[in-house]
Amino acid sequence: MKSDKIVIETLRKLRLLPQFSHLHPIVKSPPTTTAQRQLQQLNEDAIRALRQRIPLYLVSLFGFVSATAIVGTVTHYNDKYYPYYPFPFAIDIGDGPSMLPTMIPCVELYWRDCWSDRFFWINWRHFKEVSMRLFADDASLKSTMGVSSYKRPWQRGDIVTIFNPYSKTIICKRIIGVEGDTIQVFGEYSQAYHDFEENECCGVPYDERYPMPFCRKVAFEQGMRDEGDGPLYETCITVPQNHVWVEGDNPLYSTDSRHFGPLPISSLRGRVTLRLWPIRRHHVSNTSDKEAIADEERYAASH
Repeated sequence: MKSDKIVIETLRKLRLLPQFSHLHPIVKSPPTTTAQRQLQQLNEDAIRALRQRIPLYLVSLFGFVSATAIVGTVTHYNDKYYPYYPFPFAIDIGDGPSMLPTMIPCVELYWRDCWSDRFFWINWRHFKEVSMRLFADDASLKSTMGVSSYKRPWQRGDIVTIFNPYSKTIICKRIIGVEGDTIQVFGEYSQAYHDFEENECCGVPYDERYPMPFCRKVAFEQGMRDEGDGPLYETCITVPQNHVWVEGDNPLYSTDSRHFGPLPISSLRGRVTLRLWPIRRHHVSNTSDKEAIADEERYAASH
């Protein structure tokens, strides 16, 4: 302390104190003019006002986050209120192993598009095609090109967030079939699981909430039992109108349409389009894995 005072006194005698005031925390030059004193007073008043408002900002932020969470919960768990969900997106986190390896549970954050299927899809090619249909002069062209809409239609391969009306839970699956498609009720890879004898239900895992899964019911209705007219994996149905058939990417650990059947499109809550965290790859695949398809083709060719 004594040496600090000696240094300060020496600088003051040499009139170098203002020049070296930034080199030592004790060396601090007081304001010398009225303008400097007013500026210092203004800075102190601003800092004091900011400190007083910080609790108010925190309360406002907490209120906004709470209100957003309440609105999202109420709308997502009710088909009647979901059309009023105001935000164009939502942020999801993976839960459960049903979508492995595409989505890792409890680790990754995903961006979900909530507007393209309800209001407007920002896609120039789609906008151009729909505009040509709507403003075409040829009536036959309009009738042959189907219903036109600026919304994005649900497509096979989309990864979607769904409100399951049977279990009253929010789930994430991949669309395997849309209305009019013929699909195998035991799943895409049911034949492979049957040949490898993975389990007696062609790869459909047991879930105590569905003691008699939908696929079994359809097989019994069509008369296809283990020793009946044909193998279980050949059981097929046509997806009804305004419904989709969904399955997980990890069939042995997924509860999906094989258990509860096709779901109405009103239960869909948006399409997962982007991985936010970790930043490894920004695009979430909306098509089947090419390597898995190649392996399946090689297996079919060898048998």
